[in-house]
Amino acid sequence: MQRRIFTIARRGVRACTPGRSTLECPIRPLNHIITGMCSSPAPGRFRRTTPRALHDQIERGEAPRIIDIREPHEWAIARIEAAEHKPLSLIQQWWLELDPNESFVFYCHHGVRSAAVGRALAAEGFTDVADIEGGIERWRIEVEPEMPAY
Repeated sequence: MQRRIFTIARRGVRACTPGRSTLECPIRPLNHIITGMCSSPAPGRFRRTTPRALHDQIERGEAPRIIDIREPHEWAIARIEAAEHKPLSLIQQWWLELDPNESFVFYCHHGVRSAAVGRALAAEGFTDVADIEGGIERWRIEVEPEMPAY
């Protein structure tokens, strides 16, 4: 008999089959990404980076692909110039377009959502995934103090 894992969805407790891809979960993939209940990342595939380290990579022309996963209203307030915008709310539409062998750095406001996405993509076999520790808020403090805060 197949064991079932239960997680909280918006409307109560729902079951998900163990081993299901976290990003393909039909219930609430972010619950699984954050709790790691469907799968867990392979060691060494996900890492955290600092705003200063990423800024130095950008300055040297060695930056990975930088993806801002915040929602459009957040993107409108402030963003890292070198980043592209792919809202987390649309992750099921864009994650399969990414090359798992490419290098990525994700960020959000404080780093919680981007860390969850990084871990989930690492669990899906992506080989070089990072997020910015502290998100764009820490970037603003350490790299671009003139950037608007929110």
